[in-house]
Amino acid sequence: MTFASIANHSYARQSVSQHKHSGGVGRCRKSFWKHDEIKKYLGRLLPVLSKRSPGLRGLIIDMHAGDGEATPHPQPDMFAGGALITTPHLAIAMAEKWRADVWLCERSHAPRKALRSNYGGRARIFGNHHQLLNHADEIRSYPWVIVINDPNGHSDASNGVSVMQAIAETNPVSDFIIVCNHRSIRRHLGVGKKDNSKVPLALAVQATAGKYEWMLTPDNWKERLGKRQVMATEPMTLSPEMTAQVLLVSNFIPGYRP
Repeated sequence: MTFASIANHSYARQSVSQHKHSGGVGRCRKSFWKHDEIKKYLGRLLPVLSKRSPGLRGLIIDMHAGDGEATPHPQPDMFAGGALITTPHLAIAMAEKWRADVWLCERSHAPRKALRSNYGGRARIFGNHHQLLNHADEIRSYPWVIVINDPNGHSDASNGVSVMQAIAETNPVSDFIIVCNHRSIRRHLGVGKKDNSKVPLALAVQATAGKYEWMLTPDNWKERLGKRQVMATEPMTLSPEMTAQVLLVSNFIPGYRP
């Protein structure tokens, strides 16, 4: 799948998140856990990628940046806690340390406005991540690309699997850090089955469920993105609406032995 073929698709059909929001931004009390895992994966990749391309700037893309505003981080011990480090903040901090540009995507107007206010001078701000499809030449020009994908929903319109596939084909030196909401997908798979529902809406949802079941298996992600390796956490329940698994999909994961 190429940038040109996807760019012609309408992305007006957006799924409604099943994860609780604050102002349209996916967030819960335990969001710190997935952000901590994202930070660990970035810490694996960036020193190696930077060393391979001395003097050149890479690219970090956050496909679902939200508003970038911190929320409270519980204090599990005396050395941790305080404000939650959001993915935009994390991407920019890592980029400044390891020489990279940052692109932040957020489809909702109010969070995007906050994003511009908080990070506009330090990152390039986009609307819907499908806008990335218009920048294939720029993405191709970077020596490496890291994509952070922490969506609110699991449909392609909100998740952006086709956009990630296009990035993977455009720049082979691309790595993907993905948050997969198992609870959302399993809820989708179970709609209407318990009572053998014949309600038209339930039947319509059932008809699309098979499109997303593959996401529950980590190896399927590397196949979809054309990569050789995948590393995944165990699924972690963060809220009644969110059971998250954080994956790193890459051709080479430093220090990882499957």
